[in-house]
Amino acid sequence: TNYGKSMHLITIKYFLVTLSIIIVYVATALLGFEFASIKPNVTMIWMPSGVALAGILYFGYRYLLAIFIGAVIANIFSDIGIFSSLLIALGNTSEAFVASWIINFFFKSHLTIFDSPRYILVFCIAVICGAFAAALNGATVLAMQVLQNWEQFYEIMSIWWLGDAMGMLLITPTLLLWAQPPYNYPLKVIKRNLFF
Repeated sequence: TNYGKSMHLITIKYFLVTLSIIIVYVATALLGFEFASIKPNVTMIWMPSGVALAGILYFGYRYLLAIFIGAVIANIFSDIGIFSSLLIALGNTSEAFVASWIINFFFKSHLTIFDSPRYILVFCIAVICGAFAAALNGATVLAMQVLQNWEQFYEIMSIWWLGDAMGMLLITPTLLLWAQPPYNYPLKVIKRNLFF
């Protein structure tokens, strides 16, 4: 039936978008680990945060699971253990949710975010709030589970906060603008051929 075919296509699209987000998230995370300021995974620019926010703003909240899975895989690569990876991944996911929720509260579409200085200010506030959630969570997990040392807590949190915020400020606008005409021709081709 047409309904069954439509559901099948929706399932394929969800799987492909989820897989794409996970791959890009993990790839940018592995690149970020190479420049970690505080080992194993605290860096001045965390590109995955920008990928996550752009993905949720463009594709919707239903892809938060992709962010969580990507974050778990990425953190496992940083050798902090599975349990700590799961906890930090929750913070990474909440970061994307908090920032995107604030943005969606004020804007009907992500296409209007950069239309005026006032809108850009709201975007920056959303980024700061989202990054704070991830930084507080991440620094706490590292201090308790990984480093077992609270002496670096504020240093870790401040760098984590800055790194995630910079990732969203630099990467999210780039990806969202790339997805708009006239720059989105490659994306339109991919959607036409893979997502029907």
